[in-house]
Amino acid sequence: MVMMAIVANARAAIGEDSSTPKIVVTKALFGSGLKVADVTRRVADLLHSEPNGFSARGDWLGDDPVPYKGKALVIAYDYKGKHYMSVTVSTQKVSYQLLIDNAKMSDGPHPPADL
Repeated sequence: MVMMAIVANARAAIGEDSSTPKIVVTKALFGSGLKVADVTRRVADLLHSEPNGFSARGDWLGDDPVPYKGKALVIAYDYKGKHYMSVTVSTQKVSYQLLIDNAKMSDGPHPPADL
């Protein structure tokens, strides 16, 4: 998975209760190259309804813009007031907890960049 800070527009809130920090899915795109589908609402629904996660595949996401080709699911989301991005290939699973863990990991110490 790849994480980076981003800014996005549309919002779909996810969270179990008001005491739990919520993930807000701002955009979710699925596809390859210029052929992508906006699956924001579907990803938000799946993060809430599938606690064990879901696969980044067309059958789960309800759309397959390039059948029989490798694709990625890009999820832009807010967590605790910061913006994050998750990129998942079609052989991997996505879950609410995984997005939280990745946000925490990307906030941690980073190795120095080689110049």
